[in-house]
Amino acid sequence: MFRALILIALLVAPPLLAAERFTVGDLGIEQVTLSPDPPEVGDATLSFKLTQADGSPLLGASVEVELFMPEMGTMPKMSLKTPAESQGEGLYKAEMEPAMAGSWEMPIRVKKPDGQMVEFPFSITIGNSGVIYKGRQGEATKGGAGKGVYLSPPRQQMIGVELGRVERKNINRSLRTVARLVSDETRVFDLQLKYSGDIERLYANREGEFVRQGQALFAIYSSELYEAQEIYLQLNREQKKTQSDHALFRSAKEKLGLWGFGAQEIAELSKLSRPPKAQIVKSPVSGFILQKFLSEGGYATRGKPIYKIADLSKLWALAEVFEQEAQLVNNGDRAKVELAYNTGTAVEGQVDYIYPYLDERTRTLKIRVRLDNPQMAFKPGMYANVTILSDQRERLVVPRRAVLFSGKHQYVFVTEGDGYFVPSEIQTGLISGDWVEVIEGLSEGQQVSFSANFLISSEAQLRNALPRFGKPGGKP
Repeated sequence: MFRALILIALLVAPPLLAAERFTVGDLGIEQVTLSPDPPEVGDATLSFKLTQADGSPLLGASVEVELFMPEMGTMPKMSLKTPAESQGEGLYKAEMEPAMAGSWEMPIRVKKPDGQMVEFPFSITIGNSGVIYKGRQGEATKGGAGKGVYLSPPRQQMIGVELGRVERKNINRSLRTVARLVSDETRVFDLQLKYSGDIERLYANREGEFVRQGQALFAIYSSELYEAQEIYLQLNREQKKTQSDHALFRSAKEKLGLWGFGAQEIAELSKLSRPPKAQIVKSPVSGFILQKFLSEGGYATRGKPIYKIADLSKLWALAEVFEQEAQLVNNGDRAKVELAYNTGTAVEGQVDYIYPYLDERTRTLKIRVRLDNPQMAFKPGMYANVTILSDQRERLVVPRRAVLFSGKHQYVFVTEGDGYFVPSEIQTGLISGDWVEVIEGLSEGQQVSFSANFLISSEAQLRNALPRFGKPGGKP
């Protein structure tokens, strides 16, 4: 596959014109021609001229031309090295014998009289006319050329190269886990009575029913409540006659308050001549009836639960994280909660409590996420996926697709203008969604390739700009 992609790229690259001159450092090459053209298997003569910066011919140089095909699958690398013979006045000729059809890399290596090595990267394709110049390898250095790869604009467009700049962006660490939805315990109300009595009628008779604050729940007859109300009315009448404040009246009024009578209910009772036979008990909160512990005609006992009512507009998501992940979670961290079977129901919550103990059996730590539930899409007992977003801050980042991961090493291709790409090893940190934090190796504003790096890497490997594995120049 690599070979096919590279062959396509080479075919669309423009052939070299004999009149063109290319430079690396202070050395130039021109009049590059092939005979025959197009070249044939077993027969190809390359001619060229080397000149110095002032245009004068380069004399006394040692020149070598290599033809090679890189290793492809089970086929080993093929390499044919041929010395180029000086023809005088900077002219050189190399007799080559390509062993098979296909595309060949053809670097021309020049050792100048001062020992400096310069490499001109060319390529040829058997059966195709012309020599292709593939770009400089960087500034000439002693002992070898620099590292980089050239892609002409048409080739960049063909393979889908997209350029972008290294930037700073607010990203956070994300931790995914599963949670069970439960009622918010601070919004669950257990209704109990301070007196006993007979249930004469139930108005809220179904578990799961929604009741509003102040809505009638049931009617109860209680002899002790009736007696307390009667005493209050009698003392109230006496107080009105004497226009004085009686301690007994205050005590009777306070007793009704302790039994759950509000100021308005006491005021309405004061207007009556005698207490009602049955007392209407109203819901103290708005919510859903989770449990009902009485039935019509039954008996309600003082201090025992009658209704459990919960406000489900806010819920808790009880999640668990592994022991080694516990340090990544903090109170106040944002969290995204969504139903496992419906990703369109995501809501944002907040970690509001981290339990102070570890489950010894599962080695997990329980955390609590508080979330709003205005549409009642979430229900206690459901399971949900939770993504905890922690450690949010501004970081130097590149898109994840811009990074090539090779074993323990990561690379990006930095653009140097004019179509040149240089592989640069970087140290990465946090990975969040489509973004990767860059800890070392890049600076803000540098331009890198965001896409097609797989193909650029293939080009770079052909010219030893990037090893297949490990560090550049290092061991796999």
